[in-house]
Amino acid sequence: MSQLADLAEEGLTASLDIAGDTFAWNGRPYSAIIDHVNRTATTAKSYFEGGPYPQCGDPIRVNGKKYQITRKGNARLKAVRGGFVEDPPFVDDPGEPALELQFDHFVKR
Repeated sequence: MSQLADLAEEGLTASLDIAGDTFAWNGRPYSAIIDHVNRTATTAKSYFEGGPYPQCGDPIRVNGKKYQITRKGNARLKAVRGGFVEDPPFVDDPGEPALELQFDHFVKR
């Protein structure tokens, strides 16, 4: 990573430590800046080292309530035969330290 990207990552994680809230995914809490009105959670990609990011369609818990991820960055939840897919596919910009998720009540197909 470049020095600028390192500084951006440090600033993001410091902000999350100071003003962050949490959401739970796969039973683990993650710090995030959560906008409860627009139902978005901005977190650090570095929290997911060694594992995948949450997928559109995955359940998360915010303030004890269960929601479904409907958007991850540029990818959106799309119902297809047999389940859900991310459409368009998520594009991971390595220079962007933040991961923005949008969540809502569960989608019924």
